Amino acid sequence: MTVSPFMHIALLVEDIDEARAAFERRLGVPFTDPFTAEVADLHDSAGARETSVRVAYSTLGSPHYELLEAQDTGIFSRENGLGFHHIGMWERDCEARRGELVRSGLQVEATSYTSDGQIIVAWFKPSPPLGLRVEILDEALRPEIEALTMPNSAE
Repeated sequence: MTVSPFMHIALLVEDIDEARAAFERRLGVPFTDPFTAEVADLHDSAGARETSVRVAYSTLGSPHYELLEAQDTGIFSRENGLGFHHIGMWERDCEARRGELVRSGLQVEATSYTSDGQIIVAWFKPSPPLGLRVEILDEALRPEIEALTMPNSAE
């Protein structure tokens, strides 16, 4: 059996605490506590910068819901519209995959790099025929994110 690269569907929300509570109350979907993800080297419409974003993941198994708290500028900007933001996929080689996706006609919208210049996350602009923003994530992040999203066995 092949493991699916499909990791999550991300939603851009105005207030992560409110959105998390609404998902839990209305849909019965449990989430991690919101946490701040530091993005050391992000290149997007706001320029090259360090930033952070508040995030929470559903804990019912993969694929997950990812809640992202909206910002004023850049890839997480409210201007992108609240609600569906992207579909996230694991990748073993983000550099090669980014090249493949660009050659297939997708346009890079933002890229985050490790301290040694390797792509750790890249987002591609929504495009026809699906109109989806795609995110590729380096599989090196998988253990850390999976540890966050595992239901707490102590409960």
